[in-house]
Amino acid sequence: MYLIPAGSRYTYVCTDIIHKFYVHFSMELFPGTDLFSRFDTFQVLPYSPELLGSILKELEKESIGGLLHLKAIFWQIIYDFFRKGTDGSDYLVLFRGFYRQKPVLDYLSSHLCANLRIQDLSTALNTPVHQLSRSFRQDTGQGLKEYMEQMLLQKARHLLLHTTMPVYQISESLGFSDPFYFSRFFKKAKGISPKDYRKQQF
Repeated sequence: MYLIPAGSRYTYVCTDIIHKFYVHFSMELFPGTDLFSRFDTFQVLPYSPELLGSILKELEKESIGGLLHLKAIFWQIIYDFFRKGTDGSDYLVLFRGFYRQKPVLDYLSSHLCANLRIQDLSTALNTPVHQLSRSFRQDTGQGLKEYMEQMLLQKARHLLLHTTMPVYQISESLGFSDPFYFSRFFKKAKGISPKDYRKQQF
């Protein structure tokens, strides 16, 4: 089994027939921060045919009990990958830092858009810009502007993958002045246009 971080590009070769079973998931620890966001390469675990058989069996049941059991199986797989990839201590430090920034995160979750500026946050939270930026970097290890862009990109990716909204509507909903600016923003971060990103995922 392979855990491939979202947005990764990869190739594989097989001289025989290959059957693939994909599961896409995200586990948000904080807005813009996924459980596996610190994994920069794919992870590998031994493959068990019995495990795949259990998954397929539960899928065929089409029952609430089957779905609950399926969820339990996936939680175990996620735990095994996480345990293999990290001891979790750095996540504890990260969690504490982000918790201290809860007012900032709450405001961003409610007001995030392309034209939101750090000055807007500063005014809303009644905190000087330099103090706000410095404390956020100290607590999270990230610049506030960088984090805001990361959250905006995550929201854009979600809308591209989970809605049928045209790109221009996504651009408008995220507060970009025009679709071309949105495309430039997205391509700079992902190396591919929003339209091509959507096509690539399906």
